[in-house]
Amino acid sequence: MEIILIIIGAALLYWLQNRIYKKYWDRGLRVDLRFGEAACVEGGKNQLVEVITNQKWLPLPVVRVRFKSGKHLRFPGRENVSTSDGTYKNDIFSTMSYQRITRTIEFDCLRRGLYTIDTVNLVSYNLFMSSPIVRDVPCGASFLAYPKGVDVSRLRAPFNKMMGNILTKRFSMEDPFEFRAIREYSKTDPMKNINWKASAKTGALKVNVHNYTNRQEVYLLLNFQSDTTFVDESLCEEAIRIAVSLSDMFVQNGVPVGLVSNGTDAVSHERCQVDCGSGQSHVTTIKTALARIAYDGDVADFANLIGNLDAKAGNDTVFILLSSSVSKQLQAAYAQLCKERDGCLWIVPYKAGAKTLPEPNPAYDIHGWEVV
Repeated sequence: MEIILIIIGAALLYWLQNRIYKKYWDRGLRVDLRFGEAACVEGGKNQLVEVITNQKWLPLPVVRVRFKSGKHLRFPGRENVSTSDGTYKNDIFSTMSYQRITRTIEFDCLRRGLYTIDTVNLVSYNLFMSSPIVRDVPCGASFLAYPKGVDVSRLRAPFNKMMGNILTKRFSMEDPFEFRAIREYSKTDPMKNINWKASAKTGALKVNVHNYTNRQEVYLLLNFQSDTTFVDESLCEEAIRIAVSLSDMFVQNGVPVGLVSNGTDAVSHERCQVDCGSGQSHVTTIKTALARIAYDGDVADFANLIGNLDAKAGNDTVFILLSSSVSKQLQAAYAQLCKERDGCLWIVPYKAGAKTLPEPNPAYDIHGWEVV
């Protein structure tokens, strides 16, 4: 009789605790996931902060936290990580009553992009570790990985040539509000340009030199089309890195720069384009656009796209094409765009042993770029 009562009592206890856990396990349970930095650079590190809060009297012997992030994130302790179409992280916590647990995990970001965690899957158990209880909660954690730049020494020769064309370009009118330098006075200088303070210090007449109101602009043309049915991601990613470095170099030298591409924005799903601008904040705008750019779907025909730029661009606009595709249609469209413009350039990323360049054309220079 006592054995029967014990069995009945055990069964009643199991039924009762199982019912309690099913009803109350997620009450007062909060899971917060966030990234330590809102932005980093590909190849760098970031942190994932996991906060588990159990604001009730009922302890949770096991809380399994599962979520999916981008497949180019490398977490330590690979036993809790699987990778297929994304990186699946699986962490286990044990919380007592009214307890908060914070765990910070550092990881490597192997590639540029927008990384988000949309949903967190929670799994818990009762005291007997049976009957798993599951719940999905929205998350919304995200961070941006900017593309890293390339070795700028490899860009120095074509960049200096372009800057030479830009700086020697004649403009129509000086801007009296944009001071550039001080030089010796010549007989052709108007009296209003004399810097009397500098003249008094040196004992010789000095004049102010101003920048021009009409500045030359540079547009980076980023093409993701391929001449084959296969899109080589390594070539596309290298073109993005070159665009990042060039935009920074031009802005540092006071040249407004913009971006035109047939890639799409991962957030707005619209074609990626950034108007010309200056300053480090504008460089960040371009980096953000290039971090979020996607080319895994159908992309617009780039020959048709740049064919519409000629009517919109000024005569002083310089174009730099970044494209591994060298199709005849693209060569003809780019030659037409660069006609009667100085300093245009075509940079062609290619892999070792697979160098294919467009035919020489007087409208633009060609620079082959081996991806290493």
